[in-house]
Amino acid sequence: MAHCAKRLSALLLAVLSIAIVTVPAFGEPLVWVSVLGRVQGSGQEYSSVVEILPSGSPTQVLEYMLVAELAPVGTYGAINYAAGVPVYGTITSLKASVTTTTGSGKGAVVTTTYYDGINNLKFNLSQSPTTPIQVDLDTPSLVSEWLAGGGASPGTYSTGPRKAGLPNGLGYDVMNIRPIAATSGPNQDTATLFGVPTDGQHVPVVLGTGTATILTAPAQAWSELVVSDKLPVPIGGDNSGIQSAGIIINGGTQLTFAATTDADPIIGFHNLFIQTPEPATIALLTLGLAGALAARRPSARR
Repeated sequence: MAHCAKRLSALLLAVLSIAIVTVPAFGEPLVWVSVLGRVQGSGQEYSSVVEILPSGSPTQVLEYMLVAELAPVGTYGAINYAAGVPVYGTITSLKASVTTTTGSGKGAVVTTTYYDGINNLKFNLSQSPTTPIQVDLDTPSLVSEWLAGGGASPGTYSTGPRKAGLPNGLGYDVMNIRPIAATSGPNQDTATLFGVPTDGQHVPVVLGTGTATILTAPAQAWSELVVSDKLPVPIGGDNSGIQSAGIIINGGTQLTFAATTDADPIIGFHNLFIQTPEPATIALLTLGLAGALAARRPSARR
């Protein structure tokens, strides 16, 4: 897991810290949510850019991964909004959970106290109807830890396809994806938090994985798989108006905000870029994919 976290860290940007300042400024997101991808069966690492073959090739399927990560200590940004005006601060610390054991033998009681990390998020996964490369999304399979909280959901399909004319009426987006970790009570002291394994350190956490089938892919084209905000919910609260989010920093400060469309959003997003290559590289890509698939095909020998 540590090795996986290091690889993911190299792919993701990060940011975070809190000494409150109310003067106008420009800040950075305190949490990042990213979507990474790879061609199914390719054996490649997940990446922020995936290259596929143009339409007319055998059906191609992408595997995508959803990842969240707190920003590092020292990040300056909006930590909450008062009457719609951002209140700025710096992430001064990230404190890891502490586990203690009282008693011994069968009567031992193990207690974990969480201080900083991510408890829940809420977002959409979609495409613009105007981009030339179009995909049909499946809802993600969330990691079990992110299905442990009440209201957790892999999301639901949009009410209709994002544009007319896609094959077989496909091309649906996934709305209201809600990874929520366990919470045993109505306040943040009872919430399970992820993303801070040791004091001062932040690591990417995998929320879930899914697939996307390529529907249209002209040559020399590109598109984005877009992750966008639907607001996390406060721990023990609802999802209306300016609110606390299920994200805690600086040893117990729960973030509050109105929306990520504000001038300085608290949550930032990294989208997945999908592209088809130039004609000169198509043959090489075809050979590479064919080789990867052949290697996975069972042998006919006995």
